[in-house]
Amino acid sequence: MRATRTRLAPLLLASSIVGALGIVGCTATTTTSSGPAGGQPSATSGTGSGTTAPERSTTTRRTTGTDETDTTDTTESTDTTDAPALPAACDLITQRDAEAAIGEPVTAGTHSTSECWWSTANDLKTVNVIRREGDIEQWRSGLQSSSSWEPIALGDEGYRGTVLDSITFRKGEVTYEINVVYSSKGDPGAVVRELAELVASRV
Repeated sequence: MRATRTRLAPLLLASSIVGALGIVGCTATTTTSSGPAGGQPSATSGTGSGTTAPERSTTTRRTTGTDETDTTDTTESTDTTDAPALPAACDLITQRDAEAAIGEPVTAGTHSTSECWWSTANDLKTVNVIRREGDIEQWRSGLQSSSSWEPIALGDEGYRGTVLDSITFRKGEVTYEINVVYSSKGDPGAVVRELAELVASRV
């Protein structure tokens, strides 16, 4: 009996050692984290209590700026409204206007949208108004280079005939000419001034 115990003792000791080694192996842990220096992994082994060194985590936040471009559509506004139509010549000096200025009945002569004539019996007294659209510089140059015209204050720019009883003026890019011709007694100069001022008030 004693001999049997003696043989079993080494076996029991060996089993205890193996078992202890197994327990130690089960409690060993390895933790990998960013180390405090250079981000190297650190391994901590423990037995029994399993104590682990505190980990330090470093987070790098990188912000990339993005340029924002405000692309606002720009649309050119084009006014497609038609310009108001110019009045017809015979609306600038009507039959009643001519009769009031001359003091006699008149009849219609040549009529168009840009020219109108009124005259008394036998064409002894005539009134004529002409509307033109053209080169203002050429119109001005022809008047200023002639001694037959002198500047007056009418419209945007006006001139009066020194030989004929005529007045011409411009309003913007449009010119108007009023002519009065008398083959009998009267004051055509006063009549042309009256009618020219009337036309200027209507354009």
